Amino acid sequence: NSHKAEMDGMVKFGNYLAWRVMLREPSGSRWELLIDSHTGIIVRQRLLAKDGESLLDVVFSDYREKDDIWLPYRVEYRDANGDVIATETYNDIRIKK
Repeated sequence: NSHKAEMDGMVKFGNYLAWRVMLREPSGSRWELLIDSHTGIIVRQRLLAKDGESLLDVVFSDYREKDDIWLPYRVEYRDANGDVIATETYNDIRIKK
């Protein structure tokens, strides 16, 4: 069993266009990824219920370059209603080499 990824067009997210990629895990879990069409960074991932409804959104922002890698310094978790249930903000991220 392997993960399956499928391009599913483009959508507007905030002020820019994002590619929508649908992922299916061997367990049956489904995720929708939105990838900024200009930068290639993931701006949101959404866990979907079997009926396609949103269960959880994880929104990534405040990307900064660290050791040639772009990382989100802010991560928001939103429930099915879009309400923020948790936020993580990082001042520094260390990469072990």
